[in-house]
Amino acid sequence: LQSVSLDDHPAFEALSYIWGNEKPNCCITCNGSSLNIRPNFNALKRLRNSSEPRVIWIDAICINQEDLIEENHQIPLMRSIYKNAERTIVWLGGESKGISKAVDLMRSFLEIDNHGFFYEPWEALAELISWSWFRRIWVIQEVVLVR
Repeated sequence: LQSVSLDDHPAFEALSYIWGNEKPNCCITCNGSSLNIRPNFNALKRLRNSSEPRVIWIDAICINQEDLIEENHQIPLMRSIYKNAERTIVWLGGESKGISKAVDLMRSFLEIDNHGFFYEPWEALAELISWSWFRRIWVIQEVVLVR
């Protein structure tokens, strides 16, 4: 964990995710200190790159959730944080049988041709967009504002 100024244009990625309803009950070590996190942070294991360091801004970790003054200071900065990120990583919270098909379908929107569409991928897309991440108000800002 490091403190930086956005004015210094640091290189980082930002994570967009759903907090979930669970209380923090998992513990990680961060800069030698224990930090309680929510169980939905299995994303940390999936995003970790063992061959090179990775800088990811995660609001629940980077903003002290116990300090209302810090929280009130940081929340207005979130637009700038996501706008200055090199990319936004979207963590939907898990996997299902249809997710890879839905993601493939979304990618195919960039390469639409005259072959038509099949029902199965559209059904998979409907499953994907029913996930709770898509119902969050912040997601447009988090994904669209990246550098």
